[in-house]
Amino acid sequence: MTNNDKTEAKPTPRERALIIREPDKTAWTKAIGVLSNRGWFSVLLGSAAVLFSLWMVLAYASSWRTENVLSGMESDVELRTRKANAELQDKILRQAELANQEAFAVASSKLSLALREVSSAGSAIDQLKANTKAIQVETDQFLDGPLGRKVASDAAMIEEVESLVGVASDTESVDVELLQEQLSTLAKPLLDAQKDLPADFSPSSEILGAVRELKRQAERDDQASERTLLSLRDLTSRASKLTSMSETTLRSLLAQRATDRRSAELRQLAEQLEISRRENAAMTTNATIAKDRQIAEAEKSALEKIAREEAERIRIEAKRKADDLADVNERKRKAAEATKLEQEFQRDLPAIRQYLSPLFGNGYSLRGKESSKPGPASYSHLVTLGTEAATQDGLIHMIKVLDAGWNDRTTTKWGSADYRYLKPTHWGQLDMTTLQAAHDLFRKYGKTLKDKGMLDP
Repeated sequence: MTNNDKTEAKPTPRERALIIREPDKTAWTKAIGVLSNRGWFSVLLGSAAVLFSLWMVLAYASSWRTENVLSGMESDVELRTRKANAELQDKILRQAELANQEAFAVASSKLSLALREVSSAGSAIDQLKANTKAIQVETDQFLDGPLGRKVASDAAMIEEVESLVGVASDTESVDVELLQEQLSTLAKPLLDAQKDLPADFSPSSEILGAVRELKRQAERDDQASERTLLSLRDLTSRASKLTSMSETTLRSLLAQRATDRRSAELRQLAEQLEISRRENAAMTTNATIAKDRQIAEAEKSALEKIAREEAERIRIEAKRKADDLADVNERKRKAAEATKLEQEFQRDLPAIRQYLSPLFGNGYSLRGKESSKPGPASYSHLVTLGTEAATQDGLIHMIKVLDAGWNDRTTTKWGSADYRYLKPTHWGQLDMTTLQAAHDLFRKYGKTLKDKGMLDP
């Protein structure tokens, strides 16, 4: 091959460009063949292969390390998440347990308070039962025993005993067992709750209100029973000082007196019925006579005039009967009130003598400006002072008239201090109880004491 041939075999740059631009496969093959005739292309291709292999190794190593790091991070995050969830769940459980314990403590406290109220009411009922039993026993002993026989021989004490026995019978009629049964019924839900106490337990306000009302009722009845027992024992003490003794028991005597009173009442009722029958017969006769007279007059008068007169007569007669009936009812009401007041006065007479005796003796004080002679205190003067007022001032005046500072009939001192110049909030409890009792008795029986001569007008 000549040099010219070799020169013609080498493509020019334009030819190489044209070869590269050819889109078909043959053109690329030709181009590679031309380039392969150069030695540097082989070196370049080997270097590229080495670089590419190195890049693949590095990429694989980086990917493997990244996967291991990510896997480790995921495991750590999952572990931390599980630990946080476990701690949160444990905290929630502890808080729920504390809340439950607090709820049970509150429920237990409410139940304890409710049961204490039930116990307090039960104690009041037990005290009432004991006093009621004591009244029954002491009344029976008094009516059938020797002291009762002594009283049966003393006419002055019989009426007082009758009144007291009536009050004792009323006290004995208090149904204590019914109160206990009602309390047991109210306490049952509380006792059931005590066996299996729910955390949201709260005693019913209706149950607590009923328990408190039972306690108040028992305390009221117990106070009445204590007064009756005190009066009975006072009467027993006075009876023991009598010397004469009747052959008849006091119970038999009182039963006979009750029978006699009933017989007298029946006789009086029969007499009243007979009087009413006669009055009705007379009214019928008079009405017949009047009617005949009116008929005779009607024959002489116009029918219209007769009608007006008859209507007026009926109206007047009806009014008169209504007025008479109202007067009778008013008299009966006043008589019943007077009888009741007298019975209560006889019942409370021992207490009256105990608390108001400083007003009954002879003295010069508390008798009004015009009195110069000794005697009991004046009722009207005590009222003028304000002693009868149902107020704190009334109590203050009561303590004054019972104290030796105002009353020359007594040496009573209300404690170590001068109570006349102290407010009621500073009075002792015993003195306050005594003073309240004296004040209540004076307000209720002041006029009766005046009418009986125990107080001057």
